[in-house]
Amino acid sequence: MHRLYDRADKLSREVIGAAIEVHRHKGPGLIESIYERCMLRELELRSIPATTQKLVRVEYKGLVFDEPLRFDILVDDCLLVEVKAVEVLHPSSKAQLFSYMKLLDVPIGLLINFHEGVLKNGISRMILPGANQAEGSEDKRKRNKKEMKMMKGLNFSPVTILVHFVTFCKNLFLRRAGVSPEQKETKKTKFFQIRATLFPLSASEKTFRKQPLPR
Repeated sequence: MHRLYDRADKLSREVIGAAIEVHRHKGPGLIESIYERCMLRELELRSIPATTQKLVRVEYKGLVFDEPLRFDILVDDCLLVEVKAVEVLHPSSKAQLFSYMKLLDVPIGLLINFHEGVLKNGISRMILPGANQAEGSEDKRKRNKKEMKMMKGLNFSPVTILVHFVTFCKNLFLRRAGVSPEQKETKKTKFFQIRATLFPLSASEKTFRKQPLPR
C-alpha cells in the first residue's frame, strides 16, 4: 500500500465537500481559473494545506533534473486535484492527471468538472495501481482469480446436480447392500443380489423357486 494512501483517502472526502460548497455558491458556467481560486480559498478556510506548483525531480536515462511543475491543486502533498469547467470531458484530461500523479508520486487524484449541474456527476476519482493494496494482496488476488476460473469450468445446472445426487444415492445403496459399484456385473445380476440381501426369501418362496415350471 502507498505510504500516503490513507491520508489522501481521508482528504479526498474533505476536498469533495469543499468542491460542493464552491459549486453551491458559484454554480456552473464559470471559467476554470475562478473555480480554482475559490477552491484554494475554501481549502484555506478549512485549514487544509494546498498549493498549485511544486519542484519535482525528473529522471530520464541517467539524466536527473529539477523542474517546476504547474498543476491545479496539490492537497497536502498527497492528493492531486484537476479542475475543469467543460461541457464534455476529453479523455486526455484523465491521462494528464494520471501522468502528474505518477510524476508526483501521489496515490489519489480527483478530476472535478464544475460545469455539471449536479457536481457529484462531474467527479472522477483515480488511484495509482497498487496504491490501495496491502502487501501480499497481489498474490491473493491472483489465487482468487485462478479459483474463479476453476469454478467457471464446473457445471452447476439443476440437471447436473440431480444426476450427481442420484449417482451418489445409487452408490450408497449398493455399498449398504454389500455390492461394490465398481463390480462389472450385469444390471440383472446386481438387482437380484440387492433383492436377496435386503429382502431374503421365505421358506415357501424358496420351495416355490425350486419347483419346475409346468410345460
